[in-house]
Amino acid sequence: MRFYFDNNVYSMILQNSETQLVKSFLMSGKHSLIASEINLIEFGRIPESKSDLRGLEISNVVRLATRFRDFPCSYVQSMELIRELRRIRPDWLRPFKSKAGAKKFLRSHNAKWQDALKGTYPSSFEKQKRLNEEKSMQPQILAAQREWRQGPERNYLQTHDKATGDALSKYLIKSADAKWREDRFVAWEAALRQKHPFVQDYIDYAAPYIRDTMHTPLENAIEFWLFEADANNMPHNRAVGLTWHYQTNYQIDSGNPYDVSHSHNLIDVDFFVTCDKNFYKVLSAVSRDIPNSARPLFLKRKSHSACEQLITLEKNNFT
Repeated sequence: MRFYFDNNVYSMILQNSETQLVKSFLMSGKHSLIASEINLIEFGRIPESKSDLRGLEISNVVRLATRFRDFPCSYVQSMELIRELRRIRPDWLRPFKSKAGAKKFLRSHNAKWQDALKGTYPSSFEKQKRLNEEKSMQPQILAAQREWRQGPERNYLQTHDKATGDALSKYLIKSADAKWREDRFVAWEAALRQKHPFVQDYIDYAAPYIRDTMHTPLENAIEFWLFEADANNMPHNRAVGLTWHYQTNYQIDSGNPYDVSHSHNLIDVDFFVTCDKNFYKVLSAVSRDIPNSARPLFLKRKSHSACEQLITLEKNNFT
């Protein structure tokens, strides 16, 4: 079976000195543990004043994980979008030979794991500007989603309903399927039209291939995301969008953007393990909406053993 651990699970294992026990559990069950760049980035945010802890956390990931993601999450989401556009809107794509920006980010992705293997990690993630951007990201996205629902989406749907006699506006406003589409419209519009620096990876991976006609007029993008994009062809985009949506049921804090990025991995593993009760509830809701996605598992932080809980969960879920 394929596992993915939230960062709080790695921390619990380290605090309980159970790294070797969990490693033996994985090996004896012939399980794999996939690590992502988000695991490394989140631990990389530990300040310089706690550099020893940062090193221990990253070393723990390296010791436990059996595989590092081949491609960063944003690259996979970008390729999903490009493939879907090629399928239904090929005229929105342009040939593009230079891949310098994408290659730069892919090299950076691989370098993170190589640095971790060497026991080193760059301190660039500690820059205050980056931290401030992370803290403000969630409110900005929620505000953009509200603006989208109250403006372009509502106007488009009302016009559509008036012309066709349908009642799509009432349906979509309440539909969970519409929520991931709303989020993806907002995220990709920020990258492809606004060129927002916080989504620079989206810009470098996808923007060179997509013509401005996707957002000119804006109704083009609205129609694509609300009606044309096939959810089955964009599972990672769907997982991320639904996570943004379901998170609004709980308290928002600066860690939410990382939770969203972690949720991308629901598509690629069998079990997603977290110690965060609210995040577990969010993941469970997302998993119910996406067929064949990972089953979320919850570990109690106050338990004396992470490994014993994993063994119990293995018995309950594999037999």
